[in-house]
Amino acid sequence: MRGFYRKKPDPGQIVQGSKVYLGEGKPECQLMDEILFAAGRNPQTHVIFCFEGHGKLSTMLKLVGQKSQELGALFVLLDAETQGFQHRCRLVSRAVTDARIFPTAVKGRPGIQTLGGKQFDFSVSPDNANAGRIEDLILQEIRNYVEWNDIQQFSQSLNAHHAWAVDSKALVQFFISARRPGMCGAASAFEAGILNYQDAAYNNIRNAVLAI
Repeated sequence: MRGFYRKKPDPGQIVQGSKVYLGEGKPECQLMDEILFAAGRNPQTHVIFCFEGHGKLSTMLKLVGQKSQELGALFVLLDAETQGFQHRCRLVSRAVTDARIFPTAVKGRPGIQTLGGKQFDFSVSPDNANAGRIEDLILQEIRNYVEWNDIQQFSQSLNAHHAWAVDSKALVQFFISARRPGMCGAASAFEAGILNYQDAAYNNIRNAVLAI
């Protein structure tokens, strides 16, 4: 890790002017970790916490709210999943507003908002428009690699024998295992450089993270 992603969230890690980045899962957090490191940001004032699923976002926001006076900016990165983009926009807007981190309600659409001298923004994978998740972006990156044809054949073969499509997480793991046997998870792959945070698939996330 690059020092931005804190695996044990603690309000004491938020200092005056801190920019706090909340990721729904480890892959989101590790991706942001790589982005902030490459941009030369300060890990003392740029902090990443994982809220471990959209159902726990409110709990994490309450923790961040304990240091709302010190907070300089807040960014949330989460997946649309099957519920869709608009559902997640409403969820984030309601959760952040209810946490009273900002003096007024936040708008339920991505884009930087300045409220009471603090900035807020959020991004919903895969593209701030459609249902899906960060693994859909990772598959966009993987399409550039020689393993992609094998992954497609693997997926098509399994689909032919089952009544459901192979999950995107399984396809991502197939690629990771091909590149590094024994490695598990996209977060580890970002950290090891097997997945490339600079790939164009992550442009929207990278731009949003660095704009705050």
